[in-house]
Amino acid sequence: MTKLFQLNSEDDIEKVVAQSQQIAQKALQEYDLDGEHADEKITEDQVYKEGVLLAKLHTVSQDFQLPPEFARPIWGEDSFKQSMSRLREHYQQFLTDEEFVLYQLAADKILTCLAKLDMNSSNYGVIHGNLHQAIPFWGYILNKER
Repeated sequence: MTKLFQLNSEDDIEKVVAQSQQIAQKALQEYDLDGEHADEKITEDQVYKEGVLLAKLHTVSQDFQLPPEFARPIWGEDSFKQSMSRLREHYQQFLTDEEFVLYQLAADKILTCLAKLDMNSSNYGVIHGNLHQAIPFWGYILNKER
């Protein structure tokens, strides 16, 4: 797996988390999102349960058979470039120029990886949101009991 960047210290991690929270707050101000702000920190048990759920999703999706009439959308280089183009048009609503430069650097690395990606069952198929990893960083949880 290619690392997009490396965090070398606790300070680096805290800066990234703080920056992610600021970006999230800017984005949340622009959209009317349902959800509940977590009053407490995410626990190790909640993270573990999220991992178990994600593993189950991956296991079930391996045997999933699409209906014959289903036309699979292709998410690859072209769609990624289109998304970056849209982001380029609107990023100033929720990112600074400096933050967008970081997105562009990461996008270049992602495009390089996408160009090398073979379309086979281990890396191409059903796509889901991976339970949105930003949730713990932004202080939001999906369901406190699960």
